[in-house]
Amino acid sequence: MNTSLSRILPFVALILLGLALLPKLPFQLQPGRSLPSLTVSYQWPDASAELLEQQATSKLEALFATLRGLKKISSTTQKGQGSIRLEFDKSTDLDFVRFEVSALIRQARPRLPQPLSYPLIRRNRPRDEADPTLMSYTLNGPVSPYYLRQYAEEQIQPRLALIQGIHQLQLYGATPYAWELRYRHELLRQLGLQPHDIASALQRALFKAELGQAAQAPPSPDGDHNSRQVRRLVLETPAADSLNWAQVPIKRVGNRMLYLTDVVEVSRRERPPHSYHRINGLNTINLLIKAESSANHLQLAAAIKNEVQALRAELPPGYSLILTYDSTTFLREELEKIGWRSLFSVLILLLFVWVVSRSLRYLGVILFSLLANLAIASLFYQLLGLEMHLYSLAGITVSLGLIIDNSIVMIDHWRREGNRSVFVAILAATLTTLGALSVIFFLEEQQRLQLQDFAWVMMINLAVSLAVALWLIPALHPRQPTHQPTSRPLMPWLRKRLSTISPLILHGRAGRLKKSWNRIHKPLLITIAILGFGLPVFYLPDKWESEALKQYYGPQEEAPALPWYMQAYNRTLGNRYYVQNIKPWVNKLLGGSLRLFVQETYPNARYRQPERTALYVYGQMPYGSTVHQVNEIFQRLENFLAQYEEVQQFQTEINSPQSARMIIHFKPEYERGSFPYLLKSRVERFAIDQGAVDWQVYGVGRGFSNAIGLGSKNSRIALRGYNYNELLRHANRLKDSLLHHPRIKEVFLNGQIRWDYRPNYEYLMQMDRRKLAQINSSPRQVFEELQRMSLDERPLMYVRQGGRYEQLVLKPAHTHELDLWALQQTPLRAHDSLSFKLSEVARLVKEPAGDIIYREDQQYRMYVEYDFIGPYTLQRRVRERMTEQANAWLPLGYTAEATGWGGWSRQAERKQYALIFLVIGIIYFICAILLESLLQPLAVIAMIPLSFIGLFLTFYLFEFNFDQGGYAALLVLSGISVNAALYLIDEYNRLRAQARRAATPAPADARLYWQAFRHKIVPIGLTIMSTVLGFIPFLWAGPDEPFWFTLAAGTIGGLLFSIIAIGVYLPLFILKRSSYAPPPTAEKG
Repeated sequence: MNTSLSRILPFVALILLGLALLPKLPFQLQPGRSLPSLTVSYQWPDASAELLEQQATSKLEALFATLRGLKKISSTTQKGQGSIRLEFDKSTDLDFVRFEVSALIRQARPRLPQPLSYPLIRRNRPRDEADPTLMSYTLNGPVSPYYLRQYAEEQIQPRLALIQGIHQLQLYGATPYAWELRYRHELLRQLGLQPHDIASALQRALFKAELGQAAQAPPSPDGDHNSRQVRRLVLETPAADSLNWAQVPIKRVGNRMLYLTDVVEVSRRERPPHSYHRINGLNTINLLIKAESSANHLQLAAAIKNEVQALRAELPPGYSLILTYDSTTFLREELEKIGWRSLFSVLILLLFVWVVSRSLRYLGVILFSLLANLAIASLFYQLLGLEMHLYSLAGITVSLGLIIDNSIVMIDHWRREGNRSVFVAILAATLTTLGALSVIFFLEEQQRLQLQDFAWVMMINLAVSLAVALWLIPALHPRQPTHQPTSRPLMPWLRKRLSTISPLILHGRAGRLKKSWNRIHKPLLITIAILGFGLPVFYLPDKWESEALKQYYGPQEEAPALPWYMQAYNRTLGNRYYVQNIKPWVNKLLGGSLRLFVQETYPNARYRQPERTALYVYGQMPYGSTVHQVNEIFQRLENFLAQYEEVQQFQTEINSPQSARMIIHFKPEYERGSFPYLLKSRVERFAIDQGAVDWQVYGVGRGFSNAIGLGSKNSRIALRGYNYNELLRHANRLKDSLLHHPRIKEVFLNGQIRWDYRPNYEYLMQMDRRKLAQINSSPRQVFEELQRMSLDERPLMYVRQGGRYEQLVLKPAHTHELDLWALQQTPLRAHDSLSFKLSEVARLVKEPAGDIIYREDQQYRMYVEYDFIGPYTLQRRVRERMTEQANAWLPLGYTAEATGWGGWSRQAERKQYALIFLVIGIIYFICAILLESLLQPLAVIAMIPLSFIGLFLTFYLFEFNFDQGGYAALLVLSGISVNAALYLIDEYNRLRAQARRAATPAPADARLYWQAFRHKIVPIGLTIMSTVLGFIPFLWAGPDEPFWFTLAAGTIGGLLFSIIAIGVYLPLFILKRSSYAPPPTAEKG
């Protein structure tokens, strides 16, 4: 007893320590881990993609290419904005790399264009998710938004930034003031000035430079040079508010000195917004707070609310700081829901254990071992830095049943035998589950980051359960002599009933079989199992062609001959009559549940995230539209939504005419009702009434989209090269070649593949050099004349105004007067003062232009897309022939490749399902080591596909969506469906070893197997039923619940089907046909 107490006390100490440190675990809704990659983004309003790529993207890429651990660098540049994605090795310290990237940007900033925004750095999250907003506040007051923003920047942001765990604070709702210098191009032309003359004069007038360093006092007489103070000398012109604009000289024209106010109108105005961000349609100051990935969101939100409460007490009269969004509200609801489900799951399991055992001591041992397991495991969670979110909590929940399973098996064996010999079987069963979970670490980076905490939590819990089963459970039971049972057998009536089910199935009524049935029952049952799972015959192609035939484009009679086996296949399985009339029936008969899952369930699968019920509205206007135009339409939508009291909040975010979205949240009492579907239908009707906008509305029900996708093509060829201009020239050459084909009508050049792509058009100016020479002009002169008429504004520099820096902008005064007709008809001036019109010397041609420049590892990529009119086989042959011809004339360093819909490829998904074969291999080797056999493990792993039949049928028959929870169910089933077989075969081998060592003649193998079956059927049944019952509470929310429902439904369906596999098919695989015998007489007790 003292020995038992000495083993129990360390567990008690670890339990208390784990419970004390439990509140320090970080709780959040989604995994906060980021990918080992960074994205650097920047903006240059209205700059073309080529200009932005040449002036910013290529320069930044050259700097980042020297970073340590860099695996891949890619960039995407389009009109007005660009981004660079940096992917690193997994072992790279991302914090240090982020600091290094920031230092490189600071060094390069003086060499970048002045209008370019300062590049921002962010970590990338799985599935390209943006950093989620933790909380948002609205600041209101009796002053203009500009001064509200100034107050927030000076008084609120610094206080909140001191809170540990805040990653980013963003302010929206007000635009800064700027100095606008407006000029008229007619006046500049008369005076012979260019806009750059004005810019140069302002740079001279508002000049700032460092002159060096100087000593403030002479050196001391004793020669101590360290005693003097060194100061920096800076030459700086007056601030903008003290500068006399009328005295800024620009240029001498004749005998007259022109000053700034002679040619421009100077005014200080609020800048027009380049983007919009509103909450509930209000143009107020919105403060968005984003948390660090490792922060405890619940504790951080509480700290922010406490600080905001202190800030409210210090607000000026009339000011208010209102909480508009709190993501932790939904997090608390989810945690509460998961907690109640887990509690009900544990209660159901404990009630089941008590009903089976009818022993409070047995129930107490299970309960105490479960508490010890979870408390000790929480110590390892903190040691390994795990996060508590949806998937890690799912790992805890799933492992509850497995923990209790190990305890049940150990207790049952300890009660019967009084030793720990069953621990080897428990260890093997646990290792098979761990091996199944280990493949999560081989998934693609994005899937791995989502599920790795799920795997770690389950591995830790199962590893701790081994220690509990080996040391704690025997310590809770006093050791008794092995020849005496420690207590009455566990549920003898259930053991007797279950021990007769499988033998009756195999031996018929009363154990008397007919010889004919004995010869055919095993092949028949195995055939039923194979057809139940299915053969992948539906993957066989309709026709088998060789690569030589695919690349042949000549006459049919001269086509290369196929090998004999291909000809035989095409004459039989590729025969037209067979393909059209017989093959569909063969696929249905032989495809089994695998065909139902692959062809019916999986194509409709979609991965979902746990989040509040929300409606998402995306809008996109054609190229050439302005952000103000799309803002007007979204303001109408905001006014439309303001009438519904059921709507809690709607957030509008407009970054460009091609990127506008709104997120609509509902009040909690309406989230689960019919109103979200009703509002979605009304928003769809509103969207249909608004012209010139491509809408997407989704979030509940079936998604809506009116995007036509005129630019999507059925064929494309990818070109790659190291010089963009050369690559563009080669792409145009390939384009001309394609247009000569009679089945190709239109060809587009694009940097990416999108199904809803709408081509961007631009005007190309084709100049007549002969006419230019006749009027004594040149293309440069035309460019300078047109530059005076440009509508683009030019950000020049920043000047001090009242202690703050404001932008200085040079812009034309006729921004609403110039159109395409006016551009061609406005008189231009040549060198000898002759006037001419643009339409006389140039022709404007409208052509589609590639709106995105994509670059990967210093290599540009461009797609040549077109629609081919004709059958797919001919389309493929033409595409491959044109690709081969292009590679023949492309210079070194440039390649052409026929490609498909890269964005729709499921190669990564196919890889994750192929990893299940790795799971089977791991389980086989574990079983071979435990069982010391190469054949018996085959019977064990046969339980995996048989349990998959139940999962496939569950999703097909009930039409459930298959998401990441379904994939987790596949992995869980792979590990736990073999446990029962392991326990049974291990007991069977132990009895065989005992019989060989005994002096009496050994009984037949069949009798030993049924004896082992009778010994283990109750703990096996209990482990299966405990796992099934533990998942039942997670079915209550219904199929709309992401992850949890599919995980529970798939696991329950597979486990229930594994009962048939254990009872019927395992003895078929283990016993030889000749050794079948009627079941032995039931033993007493």
